[in-house]
Amino acid sequence: MKKRKQLSQDPEKFRTLIKIGFSMREIAKIDGVSPMAVSRRAKKYGIEPKYIFRAKHCVLSPGLRELLDGLLLGGGSLVSHHPKKKTYFFTQASTKLPYIKWIAEQLNKSGIEPQGKIVPMTENRFHQRSQYWRYTSWAYYELTEIWFRWYRKGKKEVPPDLKLTPTIALLWYLRGGYLGKGNKIRFAVTRYSSQSFQRLRQELRRIGCQSRLYLHSKKVIELPSVDSKRFLDYIGPCPKKLQKVLGYKWRIDKKR
Repeated sequence: MKKRKQLSQDPEKFRTLIKIGFSMREIAKIDGVSPMAVSRRAKKYGIEPKYIFRAKHCVLSPGLRELLDGLLLGGGSLVSHHPKKKTYFFTQASTKLPYIKWIAEQLNKSGIEPQGKIVPMTENRFHQRSQYWRYTSWAYYELTEIWFRWYRKGKKEVPPDLKLTPTIALLWYLRGGYLGKGNKIRFAVTRYSSQSFQRLRQELRRIGCQSRLYLHSKKVIELPSVDSKRFLDYIGPCPKKLQKVLGYKWRIDKKR
């Protein structure tokens, strides 16, 4: 059976939907893609983006701040369709659906609600088709404060006052770290500036973990095996709901 062409992939139908009042988010929901994907297509076709402005308020409790710091360090993003109105939403993608569901659950407990359902998406990389899932929250006025903390010059950087608490370090490891050969934990930090990854190394030293930095095609922070064990002890066990998909990151091989 031939797959139905998405409405936002047809310029004529796309323009018609915008003209009669459909928002980008509504079109994205119909097509089963993210609002950002629809926005990229609108730009490609020269269609003026249209969004129905909706935003909420939340309480930036210490727990929520810590959760957001960990998720942002672990690859999440804060985005705005209405920066002049000073509202931002949180979004994150992963090839592991249980992880995205777990994130949605943690955020919901802290007062950040999802904007619609988790969206399945596909991507072509190196001539291979892969599937992943994306979570998007509602836009919140208070997240503007977090955005300015993480995107001081418009580019995402590690805040100079960031402290690697067990929770933040755990969230960083779940999405941004992995256990490599020789029981060495590695973190990819390619997107960050030298100031940011030096800040992270400083925080790792503070919790008793030495590290080395590789500056080749990818910037990688690596912990020696002895400090990998110390790091895992610091962050605690893998969350129960993620044991099946991410528990392998805690399986140190004593034979290595």
